[in-house]
Amino acid sequence: MNHPDFGHAFPCLCRIQRNEADRLARLERYSNLGVLRGVVFETLEPSGPGVSHEANARYDAALRAARAFAEAPDGSLLLTGGHGTGKTHLAAAAANRLMAQGHPVLFTFVPDLLDQLRGGYADDAELSHDEVFEQVKNVSVLVLDDIGAHNGTLWAEEKLFQVVNHRYLNGLPTILTSAVPLERLDGRLQSKLTDPRTAIVIDMGGSAKMRDAGLGSIPHAMERLTFDSFKPVGRARYRESRESLASALQVSRNFAKSPDGWLLLHGPSGSGKTHLAAAIANEQRDLGGDVFFAFVPELLDHLRYTFSPDSRIAYDELFDRIKQAPVLILDDFGSHSSTPWAKEKLYQIIVYRHHALLPTVITTGEVDEDLADPIVSRMMDERLVRSIKVLAPDYRTGRDPMESHENRGID
Repeated sequence: MNHPDFGHAFPCLCRIQRNEADRLARLERYSNLGVLRGVVFETLEPSGPGVSHEANARYDAALRAARAFAEAPDGSLLLTGGHGTGKTHLAAAAANRLMAQGHPVLFTFVPDLLDQLRGGYADDAELSHDEVFEQVKNVSVLVLDDIGAHNGTLWAEEKLFQVVNHRYLNGLPTILTSAVPLERLDGRLQSKLTDPRTAIVIDMGGSAKMRDAGLGSIPHAMERLTFDSFKPVGRARYRESRESLASALQVSRNFAKSPDGWLLLHGPSGSGKTHLAAAIANEQRDLGGDVFFAFVPELLDHLRYTFSPDSRIAYDELFDRIKQAPVLILDDFGSHSSTPWAKEKLYQIIVYRHHALLPTVITTGEVDEDLADPIVSRMMDERLVRSIKVLAPDYRTGRDPMESHENRGID
């Protein structure tokens, strides 16, 4: 009778459990996560076959940051990187963990959010612009997925800045993902999202999906092209041919172990240039390096496609990835259609990498060193470029380029 709880009603355990389940269900409905409701940290894969050590390390760092944010949400967490690197799943896993702990979370794809805000101006809108705007600005935890994928109008940039700035000033936890380089975002957004006092920024690297689709990855048929499978004698009957092959092999091996400067492999078709380029790519991949391997005509076709309105890959994103690749291999340079557009794109890639001193391998046919061409002049720059002329017989036909030279003795 004298107990302080006498006369008070308390829910039984089953009611507590039912209330907890109802609460989580309400939070999930509010969250807008859809099919991502089932994404949790425990089922995420931090690594995978064919992924470089660097990519795994970046993913592991992002996973740790997302887990830490979910346990103690504060400030902002920005995950950047190419499409398919796992940014959205990490953000969703963090959102689900936060909801399980009782935090209301709103997950929204940025272009969809902006469409919803625009639609809120209509008289028959289910939610007005102001209602949506206030909800996004003030929700306990906000996840903005794929910021930068929106149409960058002045109105859109202003709305995003208002949301981010409001949450920044009021210390409201925010998770953001972006597949575009930070420098392409509005300058005001950058300053808020990268403030070291409140923000954690994790760069997850290049695009896994584009690599899986073939662009930038080593073609399956070339995975067997290694230095060990390269025959430095082959069909060569002349001393000069054998010496050329041996020199090209040694220089390529050295480059693969420690990429530095440029390597230009030039010579007639079928002499083994592509084999050596693929061997460099395969060796770098095995060492954990990040290599972008491109057959130049296919690369240009893909760049042209990204101009299409229905392309899901931003042209600037792909172009920046090619220009900034840690190691770039351009195979069969010069076999492409020499349109002004193609020349301009290749010129921009070559100039950027030349100025930045980024390791680059180029295979091509004969090079006219006397040609007054800005691309050729950089490809033949002796301060940066190691040029190897491969004078080996065509492995398809057996024809030896040395046969046309006089005074060639057969050793």
